[in-house]
Amino acid sequence: MSANYLYLNNIELFLSVGINPAEQLSPQLVKIDLKLFFDLSPSSISDQLRDTVDYAALLASLQEFATSKHWNLIESLAHDLAQHLLATFPLEAVEINLSKPKAFSQPIIPGIVLRRSR
Repeated sequence: MSANYLYLNNIELFLSVGINPAEQLSPQLVKIDLKLFFDLSPSSISDQLRDTVDYAALLASLQEFATSKHWNLIESLAHDLAQHLLATFPLEAVEINLSKPKAFSQPIIPGIVLRRSR
């Protein structure tokens, strides 16, 4: 796996995720940080978008996929997002840091870090 990665931080989406009845009624804020592992050498040399991962396209794909259904657990959401990104883009691996900052009324933020590779 490449030691180099492109990162996208502070992605905020309103998603249907959670097991509590209130969580299933309306989408809630989910924050996502991504590390996208792939060979950065070609784009570093060519300075061409065609030689890298188009992160605008990746973000659009991520949002479309993430809002397509309800997930009970953030673990399954993160897993499914990772599988989607690996299947859709030329990535060697992806690391997802996903949290639900408004899940509790206290300053407790549940989250997960998940890494998947080909």
